[in-house]
Amino acid sequence: MLVSEAAQYIKDQVPTASVLSLYGYSLSRDGFMRCPFHAGDHTASLKVYDSLPSFHRRGWFCFGCHAGGSVLDFVMLHDSCSFGNAVRAIDQALNLNLLSPVPWQEEESYRLLQSCLDDLESVLLSQLELERRFVLFNLSRDFQSWLAVDQLSPRERSADDWTRWYNLREGLLFLEDRLSRLDAFKEEVLLWRSKHRRRIKSP
Repeated sequence: MLVSEAAQYIKDQVPTASVLSLYGYSLSRDGFMRCPFHAGDHTASLKVYDSLPSFHRRGWFCFGCHAGGSVLDFVMLHDSCSFGNAVRAIDQALNLNLLSPVPWQEEESYRLLQSCLDDLESVLLSQLELERRFVLFNLSRDFQSWLAVDQLSPRERSADDWTRWYNLREGLLFLEDRLSRLDAFKEEVLLWRSKHRRRIKSP
């Protein structure tokens, strides 16, 4: 439903008194209350016209400051908000569900969200691939260096060779673990994207 249609429904169907009660205002038996829009209203000069069964029009009017209008005018004046925000405030506060998205809006929002998620997935996978290539390059380079030392017999290795062999081996283990983590994270990204798509499509 459009905002204009929801506004007309609220004016025609929603009692002003029910909205005023949301703000904590109570009416006298003849439909009067103190006006919140001017100071010193000790005589309860604001009249609500739909508070009694004998009145068929809805709205309010203050005989002191001459403010008045529909229930939407009251909310706009009370909250210093726009017409659209007043409609939304009443719709949400009274659970009217007048402004629920129409099908084409839901579909458009779905397509927009999916496009954003696709872009995010693409960026993540692209960065993962760059990191993976970097790790593989270092893994191949360091493995060749370690292999050159490892091929030396224990008697031929100097203290520096043993230190280099140990450091290279630890570095290789770290790079292998890093590669494994990158692959696992890629699977998580793909799984997350798949689940998120299904969750949005079929809530």
